[in-house]
Amino acid sequence: ALFLLLASLYSTSAITLDSDRDQPAVVDAQDIEIDFSSGLWTYRGDVTIRQGTLYMQADEIQLFFEEDALTRAVANGAPAIFEQQPEGGNHLLKGKARNIEIDEIKNIAVFVGNAKLQQGRDVITGESIIYDMETEKITVRGNASALGQTRRLLVSDIDQEEDPNK
Repeated sequence: ALFLLLASLYSTSAITLDSDRDQPAVVDAQDIEIDFSSGLWTYRGDVTIRQGTLYMQADEIQLFFEEDALTRAVANGAPAIFEQQPEGGNHLLKGKARNIEIDEIKNIAVFVGNAKLQQGRDVITGESIIYDMETEKITVRGNASALGQTRRLLVSDIDQEEDPNK
């Protein structure tokens, strides 16, 4: 596996929270292809990216740069995984889907293909989930041909029953 410390050359800091931006970004992959002329960095084979609280894992991750600034990240996997601690939040935000695209210009994360987003005990599933990271607005769309349809499951502490035998 190759380890690449990106902090000194290019950075994934646009994806990260303010508190993560000063942390070094480490990418682990079996293969790395960098096209400096187009700004496309492609990582393949058991790819992980870690920077502060940000963690991504996928079969392939593509990072798109314009003028040395990250504009978009695309992760494909079975599933691709995204995790990050929200600024000031108590629970890790976890997302899974076949495809995850993070648009740094619009500050939006799109999860497509058996998508799941979880924060604490709140879980949202659907064929696609659009998460506006700035406003924290979530749009969930189901697939009309799928049996599961879109669903939201909320579990609160009140709903949890304690086992008296514990």
